[in-house]
Amino acid sequence: MEEFKQKVEELKTKYQGRITQDSSADDIADVKATTDNLDALDGLYTNLEVENRKLKDVIAKMVLSQGDSSTPDDSSDPNEGQGLSLQQIIDEKLKNKK
Repeated sequence: MEEFKQKVEELKTKYQGRITQDSSADDIADVKATTDNLDALDGLYTNLEVENRKLKDVIAKMVLSQGDSSTPDDSSDPNEGQGLSLQQIIDEKLKNKK
């Protein structure tokens, strides 16, 4: 986040450095509009970071409060973890067809 803010500040400084005593009112207005857009982007990024932090907190809370570290055990399916052979698939389809 700090890197983004730093880049925004660098861009703002660069654009503000283009203003000289010889700058026209249009040039100054253009620089101001550009720096205002950069400020708006910075605000949007900050909001995005806040939402992201909230979602990470929710996920962490769910992980800590639900389930445990043991692996699921489903002993009801003898073929669990094994693929069916072609013959088993054919037999199953024929059995379902009857």
